[in-house]
Amino acid sequence: MSRRSLLFVSIAGGILAALALAWFFTHFERVEEEVEVGYQGAARTNPFLAAERLFTRLGAPARTLAAGPATLPPADHALLLVSPARSLSAESFAKILDWVRQGGRLLVALDDAPSLDPVLRHWAV
Repeated sequence: MSRRSLLFVSIAGGILAALALAWFFTHFERVEEEVEVGYQGAARTNPFLAAERLFTRLGAPARTLAAGPATLPPADHALLLVSPARSLSAESFAKILDWVRQGGRLLVALDDAPSLDPVLRHWAV
């Protein structure tokens, strides 16, 4: 291939590349879009992480317990009761009340019928 034909092919290729780029930039537009990716890290595995951190900053150490009220935290902790409280046995309910009397902080998540909740009925809430 001679120098002249090589130069011609190079110029033609450059023109085609420029035309392709011009077409691309006139037909496509850069758009930023927010994509919800959900929780990351520890928040993905622990839905109560924000509550734990809030209580800890307020001076009540907190941690998530997978087990039921049979394994209560120390009395200087806060306990967020989110499972249906109507499923508590009398023994579990007594343990929770004793834990509160020792200084534990109890928070109860309301459900559709809070008047049936034995914890709330005990304190006439």
